[in-house]
Amino acid sequence: MARPLNPKSRLGHFVVKRKIPPKVLADMSGCSPPDLYLLIRERGNPSLKFVNRVTAACRLLTNQPVRASQLFEIEE
Repeated sequence: MARPLNPKSRLGHFVVKRKIPPKVLADMSGCSPPDLYLLIRERGNPSLKFVNRVTAACRLLTNQPVRASQLFEIEE
């Protein structure tokens, strides 16, 4: 049975709005599903490598120009 999503992060809202299964996103990005679920629920601090992988996977899955700042809180 799939885990219910309770999105609190930008990534979580993006995934829910576009109906992207987190397992598929984890597979496409090469990230572990538990790490992805933590970030969907806004409980973690992703590495730059993680941000890049998830952003690239979201671009492929949606066929849209997704920016990392749409998925994560980025401090500049």
